Amino acid sequence: HTFNLGDTYESFSKYALNTAIKGAAYHYHDSTNRAPEITLLGGIAYSRWDNFWGTDATERKLYGARIKQDLTENLWLAASVVVVNDDDRYFGSALYDGSTLTFDLEYRPLPGLTIFGETSFSHIEEDSSTSGTVKHNGSAYRLAATGDQDPSRVVLEYERVGPDYLSIAGSATPDREKAKASWRYKKSRRLTINTAFLWYRDNLDGQ
Repeated sequence: HTFNLGDTYESFSKYALNTAIKGAAYHYHDSTNRAPEITLLGGIAYSRWDNFWGTDATERKLYGARIKQDLTENLWLAASVVVVNDDDRYFGSALYDGSTLTFDLEYRPLPGLTIFGETSFSHIEEDSSTSGTVKHNGSAYRLAATGDQDPSRVVLEYERVGPDYLSIAGSATPDREKAKASWRYKKSRRLTINTAFLWYRDNLDGQ
């Protein structure tokens, strides 16, 4: 059991949560049994402590929970939910209120091969000082495969983030589809060859 109070950083996944908060977090993990790994947290997503009493900033309340279960030695699944609620608009900034539900997994079918998948669904209301309230109900997913066996390392990844997907506490660019690949070959101690490919597009709904 681990408790943390004050500056707290928990990374659930790329879409769900990878931001710091001022608050509290609880983490449970016991590697000696098959019990799930559990993380709970809550607080304010301020970047500075003086935002509480001096420097003006949007007050973003953030609450999150994640549960991760090892199904086998080579496969785990996880689910998380993150809730955000903004107060106190400053400098015309938009306010956000809603939640993000995310599922992710990792599978290692062969030595040196890792497959990772993540899918996320967001339900966010955006309160803009100019255009009023806009609802964003979107989804995002990505799939990655990594082959790492000396002297080569290959990474393949595909990602699609819908136009209406917002990840307030995570990191994702809405309205983006991309595929990328990279290959690293270590020919000798002094020579390593790196190649990479990236393709992407936006305007997924054709508007």
